Amino acid sequence: KETGMKNIFPSYKLTLVREKDNQYEVDNVINNPKDIEAIARNVLQIDKNAEEVVCILALNIKNKVEATFEVSRGTVNASLISPRDIFKRLLLLNVPKFITIHNHPSGNTEASYNDIQLCKCLNECGVIMNIKQVDFCIIGKDINSFKENGLY
Repeated sequence: KETGMKNIFPSYKLTLVREKDNQYEVDNVINNPKDIEAIARNVLQIDKNAEEVVCILALNIKNKVEATFEVSRGTVNASLISPRDIFKRLLLLNVPKFITIHNHPSGNTEASYNDIQLCKCLNECGVIMNIKQVDFCIIGKDINSFKENGLY
């Protein structure tokens, strides 16, 4: 064994890259589920997606949308997602709040067991991370706002 041998570790830098700017015909301040739905229909591209897509709306302290992120793209009836996929994006933006949105290609906005469990898990993680989930919404023929419907 040689003496004076040094270990080499890589050094990294995290960088947030803006991909594009999106323009919507709605105010980008979230006040109610209809505001969420108007933005979500554009972000999720409801008419173009035959699979489930999960996105987040990153909000500032005044509920203004600072950014949107596609987090997962799945199959016709499921999308695999981990809380870490959401929180690493939110931490990079340094935002205090977010809304989780996803579509149900069938148009039926009834929450599945997995939807409810994911919402609960994100709420619990948000408490630990001090990043509040404002709402969890399913978009289809209409909107299912978990907050408005008392699902959390």
